Amino acid sequence: FCKILKIQTSAMTADLFYFKPSPTENSELIVFFPGWGFPGRIVDLIPCLAGHTLIAPRFYLPSPSLIQELTIFLRRHNISNIILVGWSMGANQALDFALERPILVSRLHLLGMRNTWPISEIETIRTNLHAEPKSFLDDFYRKCFLGHKKAYKQFIHEIRDNIIAEPDLDILDAGLDYLAAYNLPDKKISNLDITVIHGEKDIIAPVVQLPRIINSQVRVISNGGHMCFLAADFSLPCRRAKEAVRLKFSRAAVSYDEYADVQKETAAYLAELLPRNRAGTILEIGCGTGNYTSLLHDKYPAARICALDFAEAMVEQAGRKIRSEQIDFLCLDGEKYLAGEKKFDLITSNGALQWFEQPHKAFARIGKKIKENGWFICSIFGPETLVELQNAFSNVLGSHVQLAAASFLNREQLQKSLVQIFSHVEITELRLSRRYGSLLELLRHLQKTGTSGFQPSGPILNRRLIRELDKWFADRQGYSITYQIFLLRAHSKNNFTL
Repeated sequence: FCKILKIQTSAMTADLFYFKPSPTENSELIVFFPGWGFPGRIVDLIPCLAGHTLIAPRFYLPSPSLIQELTIFLRRHNISNIILVGWSMGANQALDFALERPILVSRLHLLGMRNTWPISEIETIRTNLHAEPKSFLDDFYRKCFLGHKKAYKQFIHEIRDNIIAEPDLDILDAGLDYLAAYNLPDKKISNLDITVIHGEKDIIAPVVQLPRIINSQVRVISNGGHMCFLAADFSLPCRRAKEAVRLKFSRAAVSYDEYADVQKETAAYLAELLPRNRAGTILEIGCGTGNYTSLLHDKYPAARICALDFAEAMVEQAGRKIRSEQIDFLCLDGEKYLAGEKKFDLITSNGALQWFEQPHKAFARIGKKIKENGWFICSIFGPETLVELQNAFSNVLGSHVQLAAASFLNREQLQKSLVQIFSHVEITELRLSRRYGSLLELLRHLQKTGTSGFQPSGPILNRRLIRELDKWFADRQGYSITYQIFLLRAHSKNNFTL
């Protein structure tokens, strides 16, 4: 890795960046800023980014130079929209870039970023680094990789030796100077989705020091260290994922009712939680083919129901099934609709909100759209849904495989988000079990309901893998699959009656 501290000419720009094109078409483009002491190639260690087109600075660049050179690089390649991911010190630089070039950034993800670095800590790092550079960096890398032996071995084998052989203290000192002088901006970045993701077990940037950025969504990964992106349940919100989910639901519209027994059973449980008092206006998010809509109409025949779904074929099926002047079926994205001003007595949803890109922001908007004495009642699938299938893939393949459901919110995350919005929150966990005869039968069920989600780098099925999976399940008494569902009921007032 060559020294990159002072940039003399933009003609060098192409050499400053590690560029890895995606092997698939229409992949989202991700720009990754690495942390202090790490080259851009570390992006190859992030499982959920496999399959994306990736760009990263080869090593540390001063922030003004990075902003200038990346802008030139993007213009040369006619790139006008990026997803920007920054990790550790790279998160500080990513925030700098987004503030300077907001028009280029559609989403900003800040990983393992500290609110501030005290001068005393910086100087201790600098002293130890200069005393024994190789020994210090080795210890630093071990701390970063705690809990991830396999990734650490890969880093040692493929990347570390190039850095340790001749540590560039000028570059490392420049990075420390940057962190020491950094002040977290207090202004809002308009029209930009910002996610702050932190590992609860991070010892480099302890979770208590995560940055509080205006208009950001914060996610703490319970089993994550400083390299939170190596945690099993790490994922990045992805618009391409949402579009893939929409298409799957659209294709499954005709077969949905035949196979959606879990969703129908959940709708029945949810209907039992509906308040007895009359609801004049109801918003249903993710109406599907109208099964839960029908229960709402039976419960509140005089209510005006606005039933939304982002899959047009689903809305068409629901409209044919239920014909009532009291129900407006609309093909709209629920997340976008929630940004509007219209308010409702009841906002409800059956098994849809787990597909949202920003569920916490959606909950906040729901709180604002509920009328006085109104209700929010919904079911949402949890991260332990299909956990047996995920375990099967991981055991048979010998490496961790994360299915789409693993990124769903858990009970603790739901509780923490909802109590900030509603004065009364109830969460009931429901576990439904279904038994299938084979892997193909299970996969057919997911396909016919459109609920397989989006996994850009998931395992490729072949006959050998299917046989091994079938054997794995057979050794454990067959394909018994769990669906974890949370029933949520929230009210905006402390004094309420059912």
